[in-house]
Amino acid sequence: MSDPLQRDRDSENGACAAHEPAVDRRNASDGVTAGSQLPSAAVTIAMLSASYYFNVLIIIDVILVMIYENDSGRVDLIRNWDALLVGQIIGQIIFGVLCDHVGRKASLYASAAVLLAGAVLCTAASGVHGISGLLWFMTIARGIIGVV
Repeated sequence: MSDPLQRDRDSENGACAAHEPAVDRRNASDGVTAGSQLPSAAVTIAMLSASYYFNVLIIIDVILVMIYENDSGRVDLIRNWDALLVGQIIGQIIFGVLCDHVGRKASLYASAAVLLAGAVLCTAASGVHGISGLLWFMTIARGIIGVV
């Protein structure tokens, strides 16, 4: 075994000179490829999509208040937002554990699939028993969206 700092005698003055081991100096971006940037790009697009979707939800709620406030009251509309918040709490736990066990990429794909399913259900919501059925279906669909 050799010492990482090898010393030898300088022939002229008898001083010890230290030779440092070679260090490979590369740029931080040398190992970055288009494939390694794909998950970051997907997360960025998903966050922009979620922001847009929450904006749409707010607009939909304003329209529902204008149309159905006399029939359903504000309690049903507030329940929609509560389902979204409860879904977010559940989603943080589920996807946090999922990310730890199966990895970030699989967790990203699973969350995108859940978001898509919730968005389709929310879009397809219709009330079998009038406005009350519509708002309950939307509450469940928004809970699924909140999981993401």
